[in-house]
Amino acid sequence: MEFTATRPECTARAAAVLEQQKIQFVTGSARLDAVSLATINDIAGLLHHCTVGEGMIVVIGGHTDAQGDDAMNYKLSVGRARAVRDALLARGLQPNRLMAIGYGETQPVADNATPEGRAKNRRTTFVWLDEDQQ
Repeated sequence: MEFTATRPECTARAAAVLEQQKIQFVTGSARLDAVSLATINDIAGLLHHCTVGEGMIVVIGGHTDAQGDDAMNYKLSVGRARAVRDALLARGLQPNRLMAIGYGETQPVADNATPEGRAKNRRTTFVWLDEDQQ
């Protein structure tokens, strides 16, 4: 990859990948679906470029919709963030450069009252931190 790995550039490039390809899970579980493995493959190179040599760490955020129990949604979001982290580790990323955090339903980006809004809220995010911010 030919670009300078800055926090804004890495954020924009990850968002562009996730705009085209979603990371999805088997309903009600933390198991990645088959299509999402291709997305993980595509994003692994980007994450590698952004974390190696630039002193950045990526926080993998798991988010759910507001359907169901708060505690279960939190647990599910943690499991999903960890599943993405594990898949990236299997593709050669360094464990000290990846953090998995579950947010449950606490950071919605859309209205949970509609099916479309709930679908938008079920997502994985990538946020970059400098090493000294962790």
